[in-house]
Amino acid sequence: MANISSVGIGSGVLTSDLIDKLVAAEKEPTELRLNAKEEAITTELSIFGQIQSSVTDFRLASRSLADPKLFQTLNLSSSNSAVSGQASEDAQTGSFTLEVSRLATSQSLSTNVFADSDTTEVGTGTVTIAIGSASTDIVLDSNNNSLDGIAAAINNQSDVGVSASVINVGSGYRLVLTSDETGLENSMEITVSGDGDGDDTDALGLSQLVYSGLNLNINQNQEASDALFELNGLEVSRSTNSFDDVARRSVT
Repeated sequence: MANISSVGIGSGVLTSDLIDKLVAAEKEPTELRLNAKEEAITTELSIFGQIQSSVTDFRLASRSLADPKLFQTLNLSSSNSAVSGQASEDAQTGSFTLEVSRLATSQSLSTNVFADSDTTEVGTGTVTIAIGSASTDIVLDSNNNSLDGIAAAINNQSDVGVSASVINVGSGYRLVLTSDETGLENSMEITVSGDGDGDDTDALGLSQLVYSGLNLNINQNQEASDALFELNGLEVSRSTNSFDDVARRSVT
């Protein structure tokens, strides 16, 4: 019978395990060099990306700087904290003294006192409320001629320019009409037609609401007024308390 022996180093023959180790030993330096190159390339790409991003940011910033309006911005400051505003592009530069003598107000009218707001009839007919060149007709009948009904009829008209409310003053109720905008140009004129009692101007029935000419049958609680102020000693008036057309810069 033949003798069987293992093949190994002692026999001068390489085993598969030893071959794998030799291949790995030969391959390791090459892998290290390739990994190092890959890492270097990755670092370069990262740096390039950062540079590219920075260039893009710089380009966007330079576009903003190219806008001449950026260097023409004006600021407004006031020694009085009650006065505030913002300077527009065409505002006049300089120092201004502002002295307010009167604020703009809206007109407010009210009826005499009624015992209740929902059952007592004021009158029937058509109430016409005019502000400036615009007017609105409010038709009142037995279904809506109480203080509450009149207020609702007025408020349901989106373009009348007047807000109506019913106020409990303690001794009874009043219908209050207030202009939506301030200034003399927003004063109310109220007339009546078709008053159920046959007279459109007396202080009875629906004509209690008349406020026109010599017939001022409804009470004026606050009159409409324009804002009045002095700017560097010059008297200026405006219909509102907020305006943007006083001092402007002239250019050629």
